[in-house]
Amino acid sequence: MKKIFYLTRRAFLDIQKIYEYSQENWGKIKANEYVENIYKNFDKISNTIELSELRKNRSNPFLMYPSDKHYIVYEPFKDGIIIITVINQVRNIENIMQEFGSSFYNEIEYLKTTLKNRQ
Repeated sequence: MKKIFYLTRRAFLDIQKIYEYSQENWGKIKANEYVENIYKNFDKISNTIELSELRKNRSNPFLMYPSDKHYIVYEPFKDGIIIITVINQVRNIENIMQEFGSSFYNEIEYLKTTLKNRQ
């Protein structure tokens, strides 16, 4: 059975920003290709979760997977994965993860609860 992925609001906004930046700098065709590749990696990860390792110092408690110049940060879930964020590899991932705050983690827990109740 094919697994699926869910996006947090942050991940959705990350992808929008990546697209806008890519379009401004490299044009619409390259932006479409780049974002399409990110989505292909979402599918790849959700169907082969063991592709990534826990990187305790960088994305704890989540997993990371490289996608071109970005990292996909995610958490395995019952029928796939929850995409937490998509971060440029040159950014300070450790600090970003620490700055997430409780409302962000509450959103992830809410999403998990909502998805469990739908099953």
